[in-house]
Amino acid sequence: MAATLILVPYGVAQQPPTSRVPVRLVSVATLVVSKDGKYIPGLSTGDFRVTDNDRPQTIALDLATLPISLVVAVQADQDVRDCLRFIAKTGALLDNSLAAATGKAALITYDDKIKVAKPFGQGDRQTALKALSPSGHKANMIDAEMRAIDLLKERPGLRSRVLVFIGQPVEAAARRGSRRSKQMPSGKTSRSTR
Repeated sequence: MAATLILVPYGVAQQPPTSRVPVRLVSVATLVVSKDGKYIPGLSTGDFRVTDNDRPQTIALDLATLPISLVVAVQADQDVRDCLRFIAKTGALLDNSLAAATGKAALITYDDKIKVAKPFGQGDRQTALKALSPSGHKANMIDAEMRAIDLLKERPGLRSRVLVFIGQPVEAAARRGSRRSKQMPSGKTSRSTR
């Protein structure tokens, strides 16, 4: 029986092969807003300048986009109470980037209950976000998703449909739940630590 032993010096690794591919098209997704954060529609190629290594490049503007129907589902239970003010500030960002000029948006909050805080075509999302307050101790995310899908199904034909969740990951909520204060028979509280 014969055996072969091959020794490779420690720390020497083969370099992966380098592939070079010429790029003829680069997509530059762009959203233009004014100083006060409002979406600016109706721009043309003459309104932009794209350079590569300080050399002007040819621009092709693709305006073939569908209006958006956006549902934002926000967790609003006690586990996220410290984050709700930050979440409320996201309203302008969502208005300008996702819904933009041609889109419509709705807002759902979820805790022990599912609530449509702002239906499509009614009210102001920023006002609804500022009105968020924590309640309940359970995040019914699946039920919120089903309600959001129902809302999106009701939207008219040729639209892009987008669902955005803002909340705490399930794993984080589970960890927090294991560390919550537990009531002792004497009326004192003890805190579990892991």
